[in-house]
Amino acid sequence: MDGAFTDGAEWYDALGANPGRLEREGPFLLGTLGRAGGRRVLDTACGTGLHALWLAERGASVRATDLSPGMVAVARARRAHPDVVYGEGDMRLPPAGPWDLILCLGNSLSLLPEEADVATFFRNAGAVLSPEGRIVAQVLNYALPAAAQPRARTAEAVVDGVPVRADKRFTPEDGRTRLEIVYTAVRGGKTETLREEAVLRHWSRGFLEGAARAAGLAVEACHGGFDGAPFDTGRSPDLILTLRRS
Repeated sequence: MDGAFTDGAEWYDALGANPGRLEREGPFLLGTLGRAGGRRVLDTACGTGLHALWLAERGASVRATDLSPGMVAVARARRAHPDVVYGEGDMRLPPAGPWDLILCLGNSLSLLPEEADVATFFRNAGAVLSPEGRIVAQVLNYALPAAAQPRARTAEAVVDGVPVRADKRFTPEDGRTRLEIVYTAVRGGKTETLREEAVLRHWSRGFLEGAARAAGLAVEACHGGFDGAPFDTGRSPDLILTLRRS
């Protein structure tokens, strides 16, 4: 696994960081933090800092890390806050805690290439978790029939006065989905194109819960969305695990 989405981080942020996302996800995260016994948050694979800033504005002390230097640079430039410390870091190797809430959102666990990498994430995250702390890990529900089909999506935005379009293609293949993003921008009458790729593993509920338990963690809840609905293999868009120490 390398630092995905580094070159197009600025465009990725403008096209993906919509306020509606925090309206959906924020209350769930804040409620979980309220049960965690403290306000120290580690946001792993933080991207451009959307969740880190939101939680800091609500009283959390946040350390936010991402393997992509480009993502970290955009986060520092656009979402600085006195209670957020940004830095480069691998989700499998969290900084020393203890942390009351550890986040791994945005389907980021699917970027880990091997089962052993997921096991390492859970083991090391559990080791730096406070006694009453929680881990929230979210991936897409790849058991949905639609996830087995090739699909495409387009998003458009204006970044610093420059129109940008992102064409995303999802190609499933043998327990993985190959994601290709092609950014197209028109600047000064000239067209610029940037291509980025990633491979997303299809982690199942059974595997993730088993890996978490093997790491000494207990599954507090498994939700199918940030609205708190129970996970339904055939219907839920997300698979969200809330974990704590056994």
